[in-house]
Amino acid sequence: MYFGVLVFNQVEELDFVGPWEMLTMWKAHANGPENCIIVGQSLEPIICAKGLSINPQASFATCPPLDYLLIPGGQGTRQEVGNTVLIDFVVNQAKTCKAVLSVCTGSFVLHSAGLLSGRRATTHWGSLERLRALGDVTVVEQRYVQDGNIWSSAGVSAGTDLMLAFIASVAGEATAGKVQFATEYYPSLVKYGGFENHAQAPAYVKSTNPSLNLAPFSRWALRDKAAQRRLALRRTNAQKGSQLSVSAEDIEQLRLLEEQLWRPETRYSREFMECVLCGGFVEFGASGRAWSRRQTIDATPRPIDVGLPLPDFAVRALAPSVVLVTYRSVEFRTDGSARCARRSSVWAKCDGKWKLEFHQGTLEP
Repeated sequence: MYFGVLVFNQVEELDFVGPWEMLTMWKAHANGPENCIIVGQSLEPIICAKGLSINPQASFATCPPLDYLLIPGGQGTRQEVGNTVLIDFVVNQAKTCKAVLSVCTGSFVLHSAGLLSGRRATTHWGSLERLRALGDVTVVEQRYVQDGNIWSSAGVSAGTDLMLAFIASVAGEATAGKVQFATEYYPSLVKYGGFENHAQAPAYVKSTNPSLNLAPFSRWALRDKAAQRRLALRRTNAQKGSQLSVSAEDIEQLRLLEEQLWRPETRYSREFMECVLCGGFVEFGASGRAWSRRQTIDATPRPIDVGLPLPDFAVRALAPSVVLVTYRSVEFRTDGSARCARRSSVWAKCDGKWKLEFHQGTLEP
């Protein structure tokens, strides 16, 4: 199996180095692709955007047919979209690739190769409007996006998340977990400087407050016990002040939990679902079927592609430590259609943890 990573002058370093680390760790520890190749138009050294010099291992002329191809971004893409030799290479390799991935503004190379027309994709926050202006791409402001065999990610560091999600998709969550553990890739959830409130911040950055975690759920838990105690104290004080109010902190935590339930890597994680569903959980699905807790946890994984952040998200207190969460879901299907539904969930806080008691979905006409 051959996995190629395309490079060119003024490529952004982390766009390809982050995915390369995940890719080669997959090879080393979890039976990933046997052949991982850095590919350039020639074998001449490549000067990256921040001055790093790298040597391609294969040229366009010597590169074998690839099973997978990743295209990073950077300032160099602005020239490469007009490089017919490079675009022809991408077009020809894509004909037999099982998947083609882009990081950051590498999405514009995909578009020049005719691979994004009519698809959903993302790019660096600074180029989202430029991608929209192309007119034939549905731009999604998420960390990474999969549309069939085409994957794209947001800027720079997002390529590492893209690769880890890709590994989980093709090799399973256990394999992705090995890679994540081997690389010790557990990013800090801290945001610095308030830039999540910047006018150009993408929706996925604005949608959650990473200073909050998913409550003390195994690997999602805060590692700092003192921080856990401070968080619990703040919650207790808030409840004393108003038993039927819902703090902004809890609202954001509930939003994060609901969004995690729409992400395949957590929705089909038995560990996560057993932690978040209460013992008597029941769901009335949009199809009219009733699901028990066990049936929900044992459900056969299926592709999930729901637009995030969740539209019309609202939280209302029903009783002390019991809330009603409502929102709309827009699920994109493989045939290009979208299924919209109204959703409602009842959450209860027990011992400082939010547990899902009930969920219902009703299809919109």
